[in-house]
Amino acid sequence: MLELTITAEESQEIRNLVAGISTAHKIIDSPEFLDKATPLSHQLPKRLCEIVNEFRLRDDGYGVMVIRGFPIDDEKIGPTPSTWRDRSNPSRTHEEELFLALCGTLLGDLVSWSSEQNGYLVHDVLPIKEFEKSQLGWSSDVDMIVHVEEAFSPYCPDYLLLMCMRNPESIGTTINTVADLDLDKLDLDALFGENFIVRPDHAHLEGEITREEEAKNPPKTAIFFGDRRAPYIRLDPPYMEANGNGRARDALESLLREVRAKRTHLRLHPGEIAVIDNFRAVHGREPFKARYDGTDRWLKRVKVTRDLRKSRASRSSATSRTIL
Repeated sequence: MLELTITAEESQEIRNLVAGISTAHKIIDSPEFLDKATPLSHQLPKRLCEIVNEFRLRDDGYGVMVIRGFPIDDEKIGPTPSTWRDRSNPSRTHEEELFLALCGTLLGDLVSWSSEQNGYLVHDVLPIKEFEKSQLGWSSDVDMIVHVEEAFSPYCPDYLLLMCMRNPESIGTTINTVADLDLDKLDLDALFGENFIVRPDHAHLEGEITREEEAKNPPKTAIFFGDRRAPYIRLDPPYMEANGNGRARDALESLLREVRAKRTHLRLHPGEIAVIDNFRAVHGREPFKARYDGTDRWLKRVKVTRDLRKSRASRSSATSRTIL
């Protein structure tokens, strides 16, 4: 895992940058901000830009990076919302969201799905009542099984960034990197074959816009793809099956056993950002008991693509970042 602890001077430099940006750009989803996001991201401290670029270039390496040292004012950000729909305008965490968005933009372009959290680019990850036992970012009582984001989609993001707003119990984000797996124990021929189907998770079926058709008719896909020596991964066990193929089913079970044996836990503290390579790592979360009193674990999330063009047919315009 690659790690960077920003200094007090760098933190103040970031604060000054995002404070200036927030005056001109009140909404991260606005075309005006997104048009300028790339050059603005290059104004982040040089050391931060360099190490994020190193992470981007090490395609077969780290899988996960952590950026530490950015302070969060617990009183200023206010209580943990009861649902992702409770979005203040202007956002009380706007400057923190800007920093997260700029870090993501160092890796590519922010992207969202119209069927998830109303297509917003910055998501809230927090416990929501009645979803305690679901396999969604809103759950709490269950061990969230490791997965990649949008495994069902041909446009799944290259990176996922999680910024901790609050985590009083130090609840762990579960992490596995492909580099840590013993590939010799796995049936690579089966895992590289298009022997599996993946359906959208329930977060894409709860809003006004849903992916019901994709849930009914999922295409066949492979779990591993790319270089057999350092494969990319597409995995979402609760929404994935081997499509009636016995060998593929056994291969998936062997992979899940290896993943369970090699998983680690990353305990994020306020202000820390986990950068996850969505092609080279899977992530989940430890179970916890939610209180719903404004003090629960609260993360911000953005998703990043290295190539907006690959989803052009599924976006309303060349400038849109929302996949329909």
